[in-house]
Parts: sequence; structure tokens; C-alpha cells
Amino acid sequence: MPNDAKRVDSRDDLLATISPKLISPGAEPKPRSIGIDMASLAKSERNAENTEEDDIIKRLDAPVLVVFELPDGSEGEKTFKLGQTVEVLKAFVEDEFEIDMSASRLYLGDEEMPDPFSLSDFPSVSPRKACVVRVAGEVPERAQKK
Repeated sequence: MPNDAKRVDSRDDLLATISPKLISPGAEPKPRSIGIDMASLAKSERNAENTEEDDIIKRLDAPVLVVFELPDGSEGEKTFKLGQTVEVLKAFVEDEFEIDMSASRLYLGDEEMPDPFSLSDFPSVSPRKACVVRVAGEVPERAQKK
């Protein structure tokens, strides 16, 4: 051992001697590379999240044929997106069949469809088959089909 080398008595002394040379004051340590490009990894994680979001958006944009069974026995139909709310369906019923939106109720089978829900909230609704919705409400005389 050369004479000008310091003698290190303990591991703590070694750390105290070496660490100031490794990290400048106030600087954060850099992550060690283990053969993985950290920027690429972060980007792929973001892309995975976007892919999940994209899948949800695609699902909610899927078209669903809704067949409305009206109180007077007639039927009407329109294609909606799976993400459309019950309120949108009621607005359509009011515009198309003149059944007051605020007084109407929509039923999927025996289950009432509450306003804040969307078609996607009902497991039986699928883009693969027509969805039959029963409308309860008053049909004005002028709008009734004879």
C-alpha cells in the first residue's frame, strides 16, 4: 500500500470519504441503469393506461339499437351509443313521441332505468342485440297511433 493512501478504519469512514465525490450537494442521485431504458418504460406504462381508456371509450361508443314499447301499444326504435344516459333516451321519447320527459319512466324488463344511469350500467344491454325498453307515461291524444 502506498504511503500517501489514507487508512480507512470502518465502513462508515469509507462512506464519508467516498460519498461527497459521488453526489454533489443538493443533487438527487440518478437511478442506476439495469439495462432498461427508464423513459421507454414510463412511456409504455402511459400507453398501457391510454389503451385501457381507449377500450372503455370504444365500448361506450358502440351502437345499441333501442326498441321503445310505447304505452299505446306502438313501437319506435333508434340507435344510441352504449354510453348514452337514460335522460337522453327520455329526451328522444319526448321529441319523437310527445311523452313528457319529466313524467315518463323507462323500464328494461321489470327494472326501472333511473335518470343518472347510462345504457352501459345495465348488464343485459349489449351492442350485439336490440334492447327493448318499455315506456310508461301519458301519450297525448294527438300523438297516439290509431
